[in-house]
Amino acid sequence: MTDTEGTCNYVARKEDPSNWHGDDPDDWMLEHEAPLGLEQEVWECPHKSLDGEEYCPFHTDPKDVPDDVDEGERFDKAVNEASAVDDEETARRRKEFVGATFGAFDVEEATLDAGDEHPIRLDHATFAHGVNAENAVFEHSVLASRAQFETGDEEVTGEIAQVSFEGADFRGGRMWFFDTTFGEGEVSFSNTEFGEGVVSFELAEFGDGEVSFEDAEFDEGPVLFGGTEFGAGNVGFVRAKFGKGEASFENANFGEGSVSFDIATFGKGNVLFINANFEDSKVSFDRTEFGKGRVSFDVAEFGESKVLFGYLGGGGGAEFGEGEVSFRDTEFRGTEVSFRDAEFGEGEVLFDKAKFKDGEV
Repeated sequence: MTDTEGTCNYVARKEDPSNWHGDDPDDWMLEHEAPLGLEQEVWECPHKSLDGEEYCPFHTDPKDVPDDVDEGERFDKAVNEASAVDDEETARRRKEFVGATFGAFDVEEATLDAGDEHPIRLDHATFAHGVNAENAVFEHSVLASRAQFETGDEEVTGEIAQVSFEGADFRGGRMWFFDTTFGEGEVSFSNTEFGEGVVSFELAEFGDGEVSFEDAEFDEGPVLFGGTEFGAGNVGFVRAKFGKGEASFENANFGEGSVSFDIATFGKGNVLFINANFEDSKVSFDRTEFGKGRVSFDVAEFGESKVLFGYLGGGGGAEFGEGEVSFRDTEFRGTEVSFRDAEFGEGEVLFDKAKFKDGEV
């Protein structure tokens, strides 16, 4: 049964991971200081419960949500009406969906704008049947730390079988998918425009489906893929535009599919692939433009497939900028490694202790 005010009875407590899709109390994100956390060990849902039920649509098992209730529509309404209250704290809380369990989630072409600066929080949420946020506009920062996006599970029967933010516009600034897991289907951020704040996919784990950031445009903040795990599918940053901030893929692990940064452009910040592992991926930086910052592939490991900073047959190579370019202790295990037509700028170029399969440096 519901409480007297018709508010959802869902409560997430750090000490009880089973109630927020976690495994260990140490995984609880909300006890951290802002902006990542809320300095809370207990979070209570502020949303209205379903008629005659104990929980709101966001904390009800998707199979038990009535057919006439559209979770995406309810989500849109909850965000956009969040500031239609006099109390600032209530306005902030109504954009929080901690520990939510969504079914088929569709906010295609929606504009999410409550008219304030409070972020949309999806920490520890689970999207069980994929996401369609194509061409949606987010006027708020989005924090989805340790969320789970299920995509290609054969047991999932939802109509949406991928995670797509294609063409979405994140104007609100910070976008945080820290330690988030994605399913086996396609994950697309193609043509997505990110705002001025930090964009973080640190420690995120993608499944074996294709991951696309083609034509994505990042703004001034850092872009962080540190420790990110990519699966066996192709990974594409073709024509992606990175802004003024640092772009970091330190300790990232790429799977067996191709990895392409073709025609991507980097800005003023450092570009770091330190200790990245490309396994047996074909890796291509054809006509990639690196900016003014340092470029480092130190201690990175490339597999037995081709590694191209320029076509083996000619036609165009990577263009490095003003900063140092370093391949210290980098290991190239393949026999086809090409820097043909690559252009190096004013900075020092270092291959100290780099290892090639034929023993030459």
